[in-house]
Amino acid sequence: MKDPSLEVLNFYVAPPLSLDKLQKLGLNKELLDFYSETNGIQLSYVRKDNEDFDKAFFNKFKGDLFPWMWQNENYWHLDGCIHILPIDLIFESDWKGYLWFESQKKHYIKYKGERIPQLEFERKLKPFDVFSKSSIAVINPVGDDFEILLSTDHNASYTDFNPIRFTKYIHGLIQTKGLIEKRKDVFYIN
Repeated sequence: MKDPSLEVLNFYVAPPLSLDKLQKLGLNKELLDFYSETNGIQLSYVRKDNEDFDKAFFNKFKGDLFPWMWQNENYWHLDGCIHILPIDLIFESDWKGYLWFESQKKHYIKYKGERIPQLEFERKLKPFDVFSKSSIAVINPVGDDFEILLSTDHNASYTDFNPIRFTKYIHGLIQTKGLIEKRKDVFYIN
């Protein structure tokens, strides 16, 4: 049922990659199953009464498929956004200067009860759901779990939320209908 209070700005479901290419990426079963159906999803919307959203400025994006990293260009003041990146973009990019910085060499963080080097930890992370400029979901591709971590403070921290199983993250997106502000209610640890 269409919600008359919302304006969908874009919706795009990318065609999947070949199974051969997906298997070469070494994905776990959950990611392999998901990406065998689609190689990325874009959905963004605003409430029609959203006074902070600048539609005229936003209209530079046209069509169903927006550039994959468009959310980082501005604070768009979207209400809802699901922006799951293509798996080849996720794993074939380095993400230096976006997720990790050489200046983090001397910094340590606490993760799962252990004190670990921040740079070593963040170099492994891969952006997954880039839903806003101030917070994204990343994949931590270590072990068989490929946990999803939510960032806070413009990607300065990935440890304010418990690690999330992939399926639980997708269920949370459905539960929140992609509302950006509701993610913290579903995933935040007290």
